[in-house]
Amino acid sequence: MKNLILRTALGAALLGAGAVASVAATVGITGVETSITVTAPLGDLGLSATNFGASSVEIIDETPVFSFAITGGSVDLDSSAAMIAHNGSGLTLTAGDISASVGDFLIDTAAALVSGTVNGGETFVPLFNLGSAEDDRGIEIFATETLASTLTAVFDAPDLSGALFGFASPELELADTPDMAPIPLPAGFPLLAGGLVLLGLMRRKA
Repeated sequence: MKNLILRTALGAALLGAGAVASVAATVGITGVETSITVTAPLGDLGLSATNFGASSVEIIDETPVFSFAITGGSVDLDSSAAMIAHNGSGLTLTAGDISASVGDFLIDTAAALVSGTVNGGETFVPLFNLGSAEDDRGIEIFATETLASTLTAVFDAPDLSGALFGFASPELELADTPDMAPIPLPAGFPLLAGGLVLLGLMRRKA
């Protein structure tokens, strides 16, 4: 029988980040979804957000909650650190006739980071930092400096570095048998850091 665990595993992984095990036994993640509750005032910034790919959105108490299908990853059984992949889905931000898509979200609990691709590219860039606080919506996620500087350059948004974007709540289904090798990660990982990333965000809508 497969094992189903909720976002409490993400909190445990954050607490255990940096722990080193003598034998890193891992178990594969086989599916389910991550919900992201967006609390950032996108409308006040002149932005709208829509989902694409294997994802959905619902409005709860006037707040958008996006759900993205988990497509793979792994959990270290010793440290509880997890890599959680969401290939083929994401968000499109739009302001007027300019739009930018970020997707293929990859949650790395050991690094307390959510990375992703831009406009369907192959290179992974840092998008959100994971916080340590948790409530019924999940774990806090904050805009990285890279994401914030790009939103300013592309959409003329104010500096959102370190601003709370929302909350992430993964629900994981684990495979039955631990594997001594991690699940393969997307080819674009590790991250390309710094100010060179995300300059390809801007595109004109046809």
